[in-house]
Amino acid sequence: MSSSQAPVSGGLSTSPEANKNSNTVPKWLPVSLLALTTAALAVPILLLRRRSTGLAKTLQDAPPPPRRTSSTNLAHAPISAASRPILPARSLEVSEKSSLADNVDDGFNGALYSAKAFGYATLYVITGAVATVWGVKTYLGVRDTKEFADRMRLTILTYMPALSSRIHRLVDPGDITESPSVHPPPRIDIKDSVQHTEWAWPDAEKRLQAAFERDGFSGWAEAALREIEAEGQSERMKRGPA
Repeated sequence: MSSSQAPVSGGLSTSPEANKNSNTVPKWLPVSLLALTTAALAVPILLLRRRSTGLAKTLQDAPPPPRRTSSTNLAHAPISAASRPILPARSLEVSEKSSLADNVDDGFNGALYSAKAFGYATLYVITGAVATVWGVKTYLGVRDTKEFADRMRLTILTYMPALSSRIHRLVDPGDITESPSVHPPPRIDIKDSVQHTEWAWPDAEKRLQAAFERDGFSGWAEAALREIEAEGQSERMKRGPA
């Protein structure tokens, strides 16, 4: 009988006291959960409070904003060098860039302005030339270039007889004057020379060189005038009577 009542499950106790002990919650578990919950709530609150404290301190240390005054107060208040605001370099660069952009976008066209300037200059030159020609024609009373040439020739003959006589004169024996210091150049009979020998530049060059070596520059000038007149007469003789 005593052997039939022995435990069969290999030493495991199945009594009600053992079941009660196995269903009880350990005391450290709720304590651990409470500590974790408290830490999870306290740490964010602490960080938020620390941030708000630092922000308030920063706002207290910042300078106050400038006071806004009316236009009348600005007009009567003296401006001192210390009270003038100092613009930073970046704002100055931005303002310069904006002004340059405005100048670029103002519609200035260099080629168009150059063409207009050239056109104005050409117009002024043409107007001045036309006014000058019209004034000369009105003052002299001429109608074309031929009348102008005749008028100028008459003016030279009237007001510059010496020059005109030197240009259009013929060789005359009376033109050669005696001078004690200068030997008179040899007189050339142009009519006889034209009739017997035809005028040629090589012979004239030899005569000019001989006159320069004998009488200097003045003799050379006189000989040159005579050679020019001789050449003219020779050309007229070739053409014959008009």
